[in-house]
Amino acid sequence: MLNLILKDILIQKKSLFIGFVYSLFVFLIFKTNTFPQENGKFIFGAVSIAYIFATYSIEYDEKNNCHWILNSLPLRRKEIVLAKYISLVIYNVIGISMMLITGRILSIIGFNLGNYVVDLKSILYVFQSTFLAFSFFYPIYFKISYSKTRYINTIVYLTVVFLPSFFDFLFKNMEGISNLKFLFEMTLNKWDITQQSMLLAFIIAFTVISVFISIRNYSEKNF
Repeated sequence: MLNLILKDILIQKKSLFIGFVYSLFVFLIFKTNTFPQENGKFIFGAVSIAYIFATYSIEYDEKNNCHWILNSLPLRRKEIVLAKYISLVIYNVIGISMMLITGRILSIIGFNLGNYVVDLKSILYVFQSTFLAFSFFYPIYFKISYSKTRYINTIVYLTVVFLPSFFDFLFKNMEGISNLKFLFEMTLNKWDITQQSMLLAFIIAFTVISVFISIRNYSEKNF
């Protein structure tokens, strides 16, 4: 399984360049208050870069018929599925690192990126968003081909990334729901450790269920 993860990482030269350009785009184009979350630009950029890496890995496998090759080797299909989920951890680390490095370089050059400090909550939000998105998508992907599911992948990603901004826009432009707006802001920015732990536990449980469904779907798939 380690070799499968390494394969997914070593093919990412193109993604590294795209990710760096994307991190510049996020810092220089979006305003600090574009996103309702604290450190919203950082979270959005890191999640998007992780998405770029994960999606490229899937597209590479489809383009080069990797599943045909992998299934002709002495590998269990469970290992192929688990490698995709474990690779998400690495993609998140890369996305977070690229945003931190790019932000630091731009700050040294003299760009005003606003006052933000990347904390544990922001990093958790990156991991939670990515795993939530792909825990929805992977069971579908392992059931049918990526060519039939690429639009689902995009929709899931956009939903996870932009849903908080949509609700923020909604609350700002509709009267009579100020209490809901207050609860929404509390949810994004002021959760205590208990609430954060509950969300983390939910996403871990959801990911575990997703893994089992993906393994079942891929095991039943014919090549």
